[in-house]
Amino acid sequence: MTSKKFFSSRRKIKCGGLTPTEKNENLPGFEFYQWFGAMLEQFEDFGIPCKHCYPVQRADCESTLTDLQNDIDMIKIATCTLFDDVQKADHEIATLTSEIEHLENEVESLVHVNLELKDKEHAVRKAGNIVNKNVIQFVYIEGAFVEMGMRLKEKVIRERGSRYLLSNLPAQKVSTWDQLFRKSLIIPDTSSMSFINKITRAKPIPIIFGMLYSQLKCLANMLNYEYQCAQSTTFGKQTKDAFVLIPKDFGTTKKYNRMVLQCFLKMLLELSNVLLLESGQMFFLVYKLTDDSINGMDFLAYDSKKWFVALECFLTNTETCYKWILRLRRCK
Repeated sequence: MTSKKFFSSRRKIKCGGLTPTEKNENLPGFEFYQWFGAMLEQFEDFGIPCKHCYPVQRADCESTLTDLQNDIDMIKIATCTLFDDVQKADHEIATLTSEIEHLENEVESLVHVNLELKDKEHAVRKAGNIVNKNVIQFVYIEGAFVEMGMRLKEKVIRERGSRYLLSNLPAQKVSTWDQLFRKSLIIPDTSSMSFINKITRAKPIPIIFGMLYSQLKCLANMLNYEYQCAQSTTFGKQTKDAFVLIPKDFGTTKKYNRMVLQCFLKMLLELSNVLLLESGQMFFLVYKLTDDSINGMDFLAYDSKKWFVALECFLTNTETCYKWILRLRRCK
C-alpha cells in the first residue's frame, strides 16, 4: 500500500485515536507516513496505538512482563525443589537397593542353615531309631531275666512246704495267680521293701497282691494321677500279660499318660476280678521304705464295689512309699 492510498482511504489506526486527516501541527512529516504505510502493509494485522493509547498499553505490557518474570522465578524455584526431591529419591532408592541386597544375602544364608538343620535332624532321627531298637532289644533281654527271677521266687514259695504255699489254692486259680505273678516286666525294686508281719503270716494271696500292686503304684506315680482313656503298647508272645513303655511310642506327656493309664487300669481290673472270686474283698497293701515307718497304715480292706475309693485313699496317703525302678526313670 502506498501513502496516497493510505490517505485516500482515510484508514483509521486500530487504537480509536485520531485519523491522519485531522489537522494537527504536531503530525510527523511525509517520510514518516511513507515508513508508516510500509509498516501497515507489512503488519496490517497488528493494532498500532497512537500517542494517547501507547502509555496505557505500555503500562499493561510492563505489568504483564513483571507477572511473567515472577512466574519464571516461581518456576525456577519449583524446578530447584524438584531437582532436590529427585536427588533425595535417588538416594533413598540406592539405600533400599542396598538393604534389599543385604536381605537377599541373609535369606540365602538362612536357606543354607535350614538345609544344614534338616540334615542334622535326619541324622538325629536315624540315630534315635537305632537307639530305640537297642532299647527294645534290651527290654526283651531284661524281661527274660525278670521272668527268670520271678519264677525262682515262685519256686521258693512252692518249696517251703507250709500251709501258706501257693499250691494250697484251688487248682483252677493257680494258673490265674501264676499269670498275675509274672504280670509285667515293670517290677518294683524290692531291695528296700519289707512286708508287714501280720500280712506275711496270712495266706499268700495278700503277699502276691502286694507285689503286683506295687507295680500299679509305680504306674500311678508315672501318671501323676492324671486319669485319661488311652491305648497301650504290648510286645512279645504274651501280649496280654507283658506291657512295655517304649519311649518312641509317645511323643507328648499326654499320650504317655494315656498309655500308662491303660496298663494301670487293665492290671487293676484283673486283680479286682481275681480277689473278688477269692475273698470278696479288695486288699490294698502298704510297704515301708524306712526302718519302721509305714506312714501310719498297715493295710486297708474295702468291699470290691468300692475299690476306686480305696485306690484314691492309697494314692493320697502313700505317695512316697515306693521307689521307682531304673526303667521308669528312663522312660519318664
